[in-house]
Amino acid sequence: MTKIHKTFPEFPVNTIHGSLWDFKAHLPKEIYQPARGIYRDVVFRKEEVDEKEQKILPPEVERIKKENFYAPFAEWLVNELEECTKAIPLGGNRFKDKWGTPDVIGK
Repeated sequence: MTKIHKTFPEFPVNTIHGSLWDFKAHLPKEIYQPARGIYRDVVFRKEEVDEKEQKILPPEVERIKKENFYAPFAEWLVNELEECTKAIPLGGNRFKDKWGTPDVIGK
């Protein structure tokens, strides 16, 4: 819409937005929408299918759980920061209250 407004500055932005909100419902048969905000001629539909077939998906990345950071954080509090003399990782739902269990407790 900003490009349209730059091209036709005499039209208010809200008028442009109001005119285009239902644009998809009135598309001619020669135009299709492959993705949000993108409109293409049906001549290029075959190319789009070929592009999708050639895409190689990256391998899934293993998710890191926050529980893996509890013990290193407890060690950091004692050894590096020296704020605690003793720290233990707790985390989870040990006190049967989601918000009542601290991840690490130190003394």
